[in-house]
Amino acid sequence: MFFKAKEFEIGYYINIIIDKRILGLDINAEDKNIPDFLTFLIIVDSFFPEQPPKILAKSNFCFPSLMDGRNLSNEICKNWDKNTNLLDIANSIPKFVIRLLNSKVYSFYGSFLLGAIYDLKNFNNMLVSKFNLI
Repeated sequence: MFFKAKEFEIGYYINIIIDKRILGLDINAEDKNIPDFLTFLIIVDSFFPEQPPKILAKSNFCFPSLMDGRNLSNEICKNWDKNTNLLDIANSIPKFVIRLLNSKVYSFYGSFLLGAIYDLKNFNNMLVSKFNLI
């Protein structure tokens, strides 16, 4: 697992890059669409640690994709405690991915937050890197 942090106006972006080999999945016909590296973005803003950070998927590893801006923090940071540190959150992401891939029901994970502050430039960069524009 690799980490890369970047400061922005209201907090920090932390990219978590996970090698799929640490997931311990048996690579069969269903798992071949999983990329070699899964990337998640943790957005730490001024409400942290009173509230959990926002966690977004930046890799398309399931269908339907979770790479649409939905916040996965309620799924990854269950029973949020303000004493939870960022390393604990990062270590919870592979467990979430394994649980999600084993469930085969992806559409009910995460939520879109009305009134949330998102950096649309970053979100657009996520989309451009996955789709070819004509």
